[in-house]
Amino acid sequence: MSDVSVLITFINAWSVSLATKVQNFFTVMKLIAVAIIIGGGVYMLATGTLDYQDDRASIIVLYLKVMCYYLCPSVTFWVQMLI
Repeated sequence: MSDVSVLITFINAWSVSLATKVQNFFTVMKLIAVAIIIGGGVYMLATGTLDYQDDRASIIVLYLKVMCYYLCPSVTFWVQMLI
């Protein structure tokens, strides 16, 4: 087992309320990250700085969006299963 798995298992076995606080912390951090991404997009839309002249950059961004869309739910699932 990895060190993180052992730590999360220990926290869960030690105190359910502590495990709940850890899970709430990670949930809040994910929501803050999403808010920063959305806020940045709204700012770019408001200032009109969206520029799609480089096709390679657009393809890379699209690839990263697809990876995040498919990877984040599985990471969330495994973290919740460990906690």
